[in-house]
Amino acid sequence: YHYLIFLCFFFFFFLFSLFFFFFFLFPLIFFSLFFLLCFFFFFYSCFIADFFFFFFFFKQKTAYEMLRSLVGSEMCIRDSLNSYVGNYRVAPSFTEDEVKHWIMPRKGVVFTYVVEKEGVVTDFVSFYSLPSTIIGHPKYDQLNAAYVYYYAAKTVPLKVLMNDMLIKARDEKFDVCNCVNILRNEDMLTDLKFMPGDGSLHYYFYNWKFPSAQPQEIALV
Repeated sequence: YHYLIFLCFFFFFFLFSLFFFFFFLFPLIFFSLFFLLCFFFFFYSCFIADFFFFFFFFKQKTAYEMLRSLVGSEMCIRDSLNSYVGNYRVAPSFTEDEVKHWIMPRKGVVFTYVVEKEGVVTDFVSFYSLPSTIIGHPKYDQLNAAYVYYYAAKTVPLKVLMNDMLIKARDEKFDVCNCVNILRNEDMLTDLKFMPGDGSLHYYFYNWKFPSAQPQEIALV
């Protein structure tokens, strides 16, 4: 009789344990694992997002220290530029006053950055602003476009110099950067993810007779 009571008690205890496990502990364990997995994937996703954010951020720092061109560097820029474009078939020859007027920085118009070594300007790059009006958009009314201007890549590889210029243009809040395939621009357009446009730029010399020239032979912006 005592054994029968013990077996019945054990049987009911077993059923109660199963009932408790499947209806209380099992859901508790299940939801605990569920929330743990959700937390893990949330944390993992945040980690991945932060990783790519910081990776992108650090990769987008300039390779060289790009200094904004200051008054007094006109002569160095003139010499670097005239030397750099001197071998092209169509190229300007700048005076110091022309460099001061056309290439030195003007707020909101021309942006010029130089690379210095031991206090001497060795390379420079510039771009100018030509914004466009956006019509009919509920939020934006202007597209800030930067256009590659004159540059001289003598000690810095051209692709690196142009990449640094793109970073500076981004820092100046430009939305897009455009350039034409003159000078050595063709060498870096693909690597820097420039996409071909649908327009053409033609050069006409008034009162001058000049044979046809290929874009890579032109250094006149």
